[in-house]
Amino acid sequence: MDTSANNDKKHKRRKFKTKKQKKLERVNRTDDRDTNPRKNYSEIIKKNENFEDYYRNQKIIESDEEFAEFLKVLAEPLPTTFRISSFCQGQAQRMRDIIQSDYIKDFQSGNTELIDGKKLDISPIPWYPNKLAWTINLTKTEIRKSRTINLLHKFLICETETGDISRQEAVSMIPPLLLDIKPGQAVLDMCAAPGSKTAQIIEMLHQESGSTFISGDCKQNDVKYLDGLVVANDVDNRRCYMLAHQSKRLSSSCVVITNHDAANLPNFYKNDPVKGKTVLKFDRVLADVLCSGDGTFRKNYDVWTKWSAGNANNLHNIQIKIAKRGLELLAKDGIMAYSTCSLNPVENEAIVAALLNMAEGDLELVDASSFLPELKCYPGIDNWIVMDKDNHIVASPKEVPEKYLPQIRKTHFPPSNAAELNLKYCMRIMPHYQNTGGFFIALIRKKTDILCWEKESEGSSEKKNEEQQTNTTDDDNNNNNNKKNNLDKKNKYTGFREEPFYFLDENDEDWIALKSYFKFPVEFTANQLAHRCVQGKRRNIYYMTEKAADFIRMNKDMKIISGGVRVFNRTDVNHVCPYRITQEGIPSIFPYFIANLESFLPNNDEKSFTIVEVELDFFIELLKRQDIKVEQLDQPTQTMLSEIPSGCFIMYVRIRQDWNSEKSPKFILPMCVWRGKSLLRAYVAKNDRSHLLRLCGYEPISADTTIVKGENKRSLDIDDDDDDGCNNQKEFKNDDDDNIGMEKTNGNNQNHSCVEKRTKLDCHDDDDDDDGDNNGCNNKL
Repeated sequence: MDTSANNDKKHKRRKFKTKKQKKLERVNRTDDRDTNPRKNYSEIIKKNENFEDYYRNQKIIESDEEFAEFLKVLAEPLPTTFRISSFCQGQAQRMRDIIQSDYIKDFQSGNTELIDGKKLDISPIPWYPNKLAWTINLTKTEIRKSRTINLLHKFLICETETGDISRQEAVSMIPPLLLDIKPGQAVLDMCAAPGSKTAQIIEMLHQESGSTFISGDCKQNDVKYLDGLVVANDVDNRRCYMLAHQSKRLSSSCVVITNHDAANLPNFYKNDPVKGKTVLKFDRVLADVLCSGDGTFRKNYDVWTKWSAGNANNLHNIQIKIAKRGLELLAKDGIMAYSTCSLNPVENEAIVAALLNMAEGDLELVDASSFLPELKCYPGIDNWIVMDKDNHIVASPKEVPEKYLPQIRKTHFPPSNAAELNLKYCMRIMPHYQNTGGFFIALIRKKTDILCWEKESEGSSEKKNEEQQTNTTDDDNNNNNNKKNNLDKKNKYTGFREEPFYFLDENDEDWIALKSYFKFPVEFTANQLAHRCVQGKRRNIYYMTEKAADFIRMNKDMKIISGGVRVFNRTDVNHVCPYRITQEGIPSIFPYFIANLESFLPNNDEKSFTIVEVELDFFIELLKRQDIKVEQLDQPTQTMLSEIPSGCFIMYVRIRQDWNSEKSPKFILPMCVWRGKSLLRAYVAKNDRSHLLRLCGYEPISADTTIVKGENKRSLDIDDDDDDGCNNQKEFKNDDDDNIGMEKTNGNNQNHSCVEKRTKLDCHDDDDDDDGDNNGCNNKL
């Protein structure tokens, strides 16, 4: 008999018995050892005396009446806010008009009474441009339970999935607006997850690209191709995939998502046409750093019980490190936005003052008070107090208790020249001013290429390198082994690492097939297309802007999660071109086709049918039915379609922004269509179809109902644009051999490797939780 095996079994039984006994003891315990029981949010007392004493002593709010109003609003739940995507100005304005006329017209008076007697109020946020952001005086839970606005609730859910609406806290919208980002700029978002601010930045870069989407004009000189870069970084590998989900909704080719510690970001490089490999500096930097989050009391109720003055003291040093690194990566005359969701001066003015003094005149604060005239805020302060964890006021650095010396440093305190630093240019958003959360923003302009502390560090590193070269030994093997061991330790907890990008060239077989079939203009080149397949057939091909593609090429050592947008997806159809265009890729490639429209006109001998303009009625009918038999169409349409070869093409219509005005400017709505032998099918996901139908003036049926198909009805999973390129394909064939190669998907991230499969997050946080250590997931509106 195996004695060791019996001993192992006895040990497991003893271990299990011990755990069971401890559990019974806890259940039967009658004393009061559990002094901090777990509570529901409704049971949390929204009061913290230490917090009140701390901010009374800060004297940010001098009036007792106003301070009482401040505390009262903090205890109230945060209203729900959402923002209409401005990716395309024409569509954004049309969406705004649809919301006002079809969904909230009856509620804007403020007289609608809900079941509990509460008055419903839906209104635009006054300081957000063009009425593209709205607030509802209900919480997310109240909206879900309310039957009065059930239709609006379903509409918001559907449009959030397509990326045309973002559920985002109001104060979270402010930093990107103040940065005044222009198309073509390079932008770094240092602590980007979950990605609502990143989405705003992406939209601002896209605003002037593909002007035909706005005006519906096909003149070549009017078309502007997208050329910009957003590097969205986050230290948490898990949250990087939430960030990828956010950016994927916008179908942007300018975004690259990286996974790195913001305080220790390495130098990025670019390929300069003259100088070659040079350090990349960004035109704009957003440092929305981790913080204590006492501006989020209204949505994060846990803060009421956990708040302590020591929280801010502990975060102060890492906040300085992140902000310093952001300024080092900023270009000359560039602007960095430093922001927190905290009201604490130790995390705000103290950081800004420390940076300005360390820079010795190389930095300056920007007065942004006039950028958003309707936004009410407090100016920054130049005098504040510091408290230790025991809530004792510390008057100066010399009086810091010995046990708190590692946490409280000189930079925590107001500097002697605080009045000369223009700290009044900082902006503190108080919750009781406009019924929002608490927030802090400071805009810092960099006046030189290299900051003074960078010069000192460069000199010391050069001296260190010289010493290392003179003391070099011949023990290279030992050095290599040590480096390998250190690298293994470093990468032990870095999370999943994606496959690298492999770029196409002019001789690539797939590029030759794509170019031959789609007749790309000369402006559309192979060096902006990439894939992530190490071996085998490539499932997806991604398109990137020139700056995004150059970033990935020149920074191969960076941990890149995703980049660009999926524009081509392989099909299993026996077709001359093995790829089809994806719906999410159309915004990136359509401007190239529309700018060279003469190549697609009937009088051209070598015409291509990559893009085809149709009448609005036919466009709507195809969206409603998803697929149509060609023989069911009228004769002129059949004649037009008979000239189109079997395969993928882009169908588009021109839409007026205002249906009631013939002079209203137009914008273009494109969609991906497949032409079979006898069947025409819209290659558009369900929520995207609903969005396009709304823009066409047709109210779609409920998302819970199956959309009507053609006569050859069959069960289809049409959410093809969530395909990651690694899942099993499901082909659909009918009697006419219309094999379209629809891919069945599981909603995974778009930029995944073809070689290694991985289970991704099923949670998508569309709410911008500014609290840096909040890793919660909430995809409900």
